[in-house]
Amino acid sequence: MSYTYENLVFTLKDELKEISSIPSREVQILIESLTKKDKMYYIKNPNEEIPEAIVLKIYNFIKKRQKGYPLEYMIHNKEFYGLNFYVDSAVLIPRPETEMLVDEAFKFLKPKEDISILDLGTGSGCIAVSLAHLLKYKGSKCKIIATDKSFKAIKIARRNATTNKVKSQIKFIESNWFENINERYDCIISNPPYVKKLDKEKFPNLIFEPEDALYSGDDGLTDIKYLLDNVQNFLNDDGLFLCEFGYDEKGDIEKYIKEKTKFTKYEFLNDLAGIPRVLKILF
Repeated sequence: MSYTYENLVFTLKDELKEISSIPSREVQILIESLTKKDKMYYIKNPNEEIPEAIVLKIYNFIKKRQKGYPLEYMIHNKEFYGLNFYVDSAVLIPRPETEMLVDEAFKFLKPKEDISILDLGTGSGCIAVSLAHLLKYKGSKCKIIATDKSFKAIKIARRNATTNKVKSQIKFIESNWFENINERYDCIISNPPYVKKLDKEKFPNLIFEPEDALYSGDDGLTDIKYLLDNVQNFLNDDGLFLCEFGYDEKGDIEKYIKEKTKFTKYEFLNDLAGIPRVLKILF
């Protein structure tokens, strides 16, 4: 049986109702990705026939999607801060709340001329690349180091820097946190693992993403505590540390700061839903 774009969307949208809040759009995205034609093309050509080989691939993708496999991994793309990022199962899928880190860092850095930034656990490179893109058009002479302990993640981050035309602004280093870092920076940013290992069953949608980038000890705070213990050794005077954390972790992090560190200039920033999401420390 042959299908037009419009008919195929209508036929398959119900297959994704249980897994997606936008089933029609997800089917459209799959078609557009596989045919290499965008939404505007199909708005103008809704009755264009979809090749049989593409239809078969879409049916296979739908079956994977019904099992919870992320759409972003199927199309190898996720938009973040207005840019497109290649993603696969070696890296986390960038989340909208992580854009807060970029916003806060840019606010802090934009009055400066010579800027040094360290992005720890870069993953897809979404934070480093987005900041480099913003600072490039401001004309800042930024020096950005982006690290990850995963060689596969570093390869993906480099690819995204190249695609978004900021490769020359970022140096990528394979490093487990500060392991291979020997300098100080104006700004250190991290979106570390912060999901509790005990909570694995609560988030079945995460089973397809890399565990090392998600889980951090039984309390979810092992990596954040490590960063808090060591970050002062790598920040310049008047520097900034930004760290994303879990939706229910503010109280435990604040307790740790008060009991185990000497930080006094810190605050917690809420996301658009009013949930504490980012720790901001000024030095």
